[in-house]
Amino acid sequence: MNKLDSFDYKILKIVQKNNKVTSQELAKEVDLSSSACQRRLNSMRKTGIIERDISVLDRNQLNRKITIIVQIESDIEGAEPDIQFKKTMFDAPEVMQCYYVTGDYDYVLI
Repeated sequence: MNKLDSFDYKILKIVQKNNKVTSQELAKEVDLSSSACQRRLNSMRKTGIIERDISVLDRNQLNRKITIIVQIESDIEGAEPDIQFKKTMFDAPEVMQCYYVTGDYDYVLI
């Protein structure tokens, strides 16, 4: 596990809100050089701390005026059915997000 310091946490907090922030903007916010910020970002991406960069879609721009949350309970067990279900949900244009959860339900779809 990689040790993160206070600068890393500040950088992570900023890029969680805006992953398109420039290293120059980061440098001003966290009081490091832009090259140090870029090095830290690259390291966190390489080691998997930053898993991926995503875009948050505006549902109104997509003519999706309501949000529906669906909880799914599954009696199918095993890795392969789970992988197939996630792939199917990823490919479904109606599903914006899919989460595997614990408790009474197995998945939550948004």
